[in-house]
Amino acid sequence: LGFDLGYPNQYDRFHSRWGEPCLVHGAAPSPGSFAVDEAAMTEIHAILAAALENRQPFIRVHCFPFRMLDEKMDAKIEAYPENESFWSNLKLGYDFFEIMRRPPNVTITTRGNYHFAIE
Repeated sequence: LGFDLGYPNQYDRFHSRWGEPCLVHGAAPSPGSFAVDEAAMTEIHAILAAALENRQPFIRVHCFPFRMLDEKMDAKIEAYPENESFWSNLKLGYDFFEIMRRPPNVTITTRGNYHFAIE
């Protein structure tokens, strides 16, 4: 069991990033994917199937490179300053979810940044 995360997404295409699909699956880890144990994948699959069967048009999945808490952000940016702009933009979505407890709608600005909002 598994599902495609939709890579490259609109953000990646805006920044001319291309590559193989990124998957979530229940098996051994492989490059470009997120592997979860079989029990977790069975549960995820059941949730996704129920959503789609009930005519939910899509399922939002948000992936972050690490828990974007302020202290972790500071340490990561110190170690990888070239990622500060990207991570700071992602943190807006991370914080949005932490506060609202639901995934935001995500669009891409004309400058190529993520924009997070409630529909």
